[in-house]
Amino acid sequence: MFKLKINNFDILPFIFGLIIIAMIGLNELHIKGIIHLRYGFQYIKYFVPIVFAFAVLNYVKKMQSPDGVELSDLFSTEDIRTPSFRYKGSVNQGTNISFVKFYFAKNEVYMYYRNFFPIKVYYGPFTICKKDSFSSAGFILKEFQKINTNEAKLSIQSQNGLTSYTFNMRNISGKDFKLLGDNLKDF
Repeated sequence: MFKLKINNFDILPFIFGLIIIAMIGLNELHIKGIIHLRYGFQYIKYFVPIVFAFAVLNYVKKMQSPDGVELSDLFSTEDIRTPSFRYKGSVNQGTNISFVKFYFAKNEVYMYYRNFFPIKVYYGPFTICKKDSFSSAGFILKEFQKINTNEAKLSIQSQNGLTSYTFNMRNISGKDFKLLGDNLKDF
């Protein structure tokens, strides 16, 4: 949603925290009779949950960038619907993946995912690396297959081969198909 950065550090959550603490403090001082709030400020207790919810949603909604990568500088797709996916691995976290979103860097592709809830809380990223580069946390592309004009299948596998995902993607726009095709062909 919003960011306020100083020296590449987002201070907005701390500002929200200070505002919430100040609102709670003013309300407590008013309740104890130490100060008298006028002009409607006595209703400040009703605004604390609203500001708190806004702060939490603002923090949770933004995607966490990989170290040293600024997502706003990269090309990205829109949310792509994944009505089904298949997971193979030793530990299934029970994750529901309804949408995926890709960010394309020079040698890596960052794939974020989210479930169907409307607040767009993103998880990830899965880092898809080129086959010749090694990353212990990375995945390699096994398959990207265009099924028809708006559907595709994407398979990724961890570099150690223990975990793999296969996503059936639908409602892919022409622009996103071009981005995916152009950027995944070298992987």
